[in-house]
Parts: sequence; structure tokens; C-alpha cells
Amino acid sequence: MELFDRYIAAVMKKSSDGLAELFTAEGRLSMPFRRSREVVTGRENIRLHYANGFSVAPLCFTSIQDVNFHYTNDPDVAVIEYKLNGYTLPEKKTFILSYVNVIHVSDGKISELVDYEDVLNRDDIFNS
Repeated sequence: MELFDRYIAAVMKKSSDGLAELFTAEGRLSMPFRRSREVVTGRENIRLHYANGFSVAPLCFTSIQDVNFHYTNDPDVAVIEYKLNGYTLPEKKTFILSYVNVIHVSDGKISELVDYEDVLNRDDIFNS
């Protein structure tokens, strides 16, 4: 899925502009496993969400692994499992973060992305 490849490329670069441009103007980003259960609606709000997150997250992503696509009965919906590798800044402690994303596509853009991140592992990275 080319759209997912572009999404991961923008994540690896920590490009809030690149990520936001992948969403429809009314796009929706939800993170149900985060404590705040964040739901961000609208391309500009999504841009701000990523910009704010990347500015405070001391992480550098280096590669992706174990990518598995699961297609649904709806051709505009895919479920993708993957892991991101990287290291923390400034300590350079390596990590692997696991994700499951449900991506809804409309006219070649993301209309909704549900991001199920392994937040317990993320907490371990920052608190150990």
C-alpha cells in the first residue's frame, strides 16, 4: 500500500507537514490506547498534533520491521501491524515500538487512522 509507505516515510522523518498532507481535509486521527484517548479531527489539527508530539518526544526512528497487511471486506480499509526501531535522545537507548493501524482511505488520502500503539512499552522506554 503506497499510502502506508508514504505515511511511514513521514513518521521516520518526523515530518508533521508530510503526515498531515496524507490526510483528507476532514481527516480523523484517533489513539484509543493513549491515556487521553485522543481524537484529532481536521488536517491542520493533525499537523499540529504531530508537530507538538515530535517536538517533545526524544526519539529517533531508524527502521521498520515485521510489516503485515490485513485487508478487509472494504477495499478502502486496511489493518497494518508493524514495529518501529529507533533510539532515544540523548541517551541513544535502542527501542522497538509495536503498532496496529486501521487505515480508512478516501480518494487516495487517509480519511481516518486509528493508531493502536503499544503504550506500555513506550512508558517503559521513557521510565527505565
